[in-house]
Amino acid sequence: MSPTDIKGHLEEHRRQSVEDKLGITEFRVDAGNPHMKVNPDLCAACATKPCLYVCPANNFTLDAEGRLVMSWEGCIECGAAVTVCHTLGNKGLTWTYPRGGYGVRHTQG
Repeated sequence: MSPTDIKGHLEEHRRQSVEDKLGITEFRVDAGNPHMKVNPDLCAACATKPCLYVCPANNFTLDAEGRLVMSWEGCIECGAAVTVCHTLGNKGLTWTYPRGGYGVRHTQG
């Protein structure tokens, strides 16, 4: 690939929205083996719930009763939610690396 080709590819990549980039991200879900878990008691007692605001994939929501709901299957493994939970929240999230062969695979960039 020539330097001009590389520059064009990088410029195209920068123009893509986060949603576009997530759309080309490959997820290999290890069904029944979540790599991230929610402690419902700690999350219920968390006043700030910062994970709702930092996850770039929007994998955290509140249900009708105000309980935290997490969709770990779409996690891009950036660590933002766990980091903010343990610094500003109530330490209700735990994260481990997915088993070998599972998890996210960024196909571009």
